[in-house]
Amino acid sequence: MRKNQLIEMLQAIKGNPEVVLWNGLVEDWHHAAPPEVLPLFKRTAAEVRSRIEFEAQRDKREISEDRIQAVIKSQEWEFASDYMGDESEYRTKKVVVLAGKLRGKEMHDRLGAVSY
Repeated sequence: MRKNQLIEMLQAIKGNPEVVLWNGLVEDWHHAAPPEVLPLFKRTAAEVRSRIEFEAQRDKREISEDRIQAVIKSQEWEFASDYMGDESEYRTKKVVVLAGKLRGKEMHDRLGAVSY
């Protein structure tokens, strides 16, 4: 969603009610924390092609250009991870992330406690 779309949605609300974020994991709400600008990463088309061609050659199989294009198109933007490798293999874009402030509560389920 673009900033202008969010502004329009908020301006469409009548009055001046409190706005909170819903956390479906713990089925509770949070106040919004200040927005953060963070990078997202996506492998470049050349890098995806290189990896597919390497795997096909290693496995001694053919792969169609249509399949390569389909895999390239299916790549999604992701947050950075320890497994990324060289950043030159990726395209980047900056996004604004809205997150909830910690409330100091705890929820328990069959897997244990979740602090939020």
